[in-house]
Amino acid sequence: MAVLNPLTLGQKDAANSLPVVFASDQTLPVEDVTPTALLDGTQAGAAVAAALNGGTSQPCSFLLVQNAPTSAGNLLVGNATSQSFVLIPGNAESMAIDDVNKVYIKLASESDATANWHAI
Repeated sequence: MAVLNPLTLGQKDAANSLPVVFASDQTLPVEDVTPTALLDGTQAGAAVAAALNGGTSQPCSFLLVQNAPTSAGNLLVGNATSQSFVLIPGNAESMAIDDVNKVYIKLASESDATANWHAI
């Protein structure tokens, strides 16, 4: 019995890719969303992880989180269950996300740290 390789669209080059055809009477919806405001906030880190924006929902499409340059310690960034990304003072992380409050921060040690964030 012959072993078949799985079918994969979008190979590394055109020669190995399968063509994708859309019927001419079909349209692909494209949503062009232009941000109307820059959202901005700061939040002190704590020993227990806390959602940005005090847990208040704030829809967005892009978020930048910075450990303030004046922070004395590192800040951990992640989700509600795991904050594994370490930001040293002055460093930042950017991400595509649909709500600011889905990002959690906490202190990496007993040193003070503050998160600055911008979202659109």
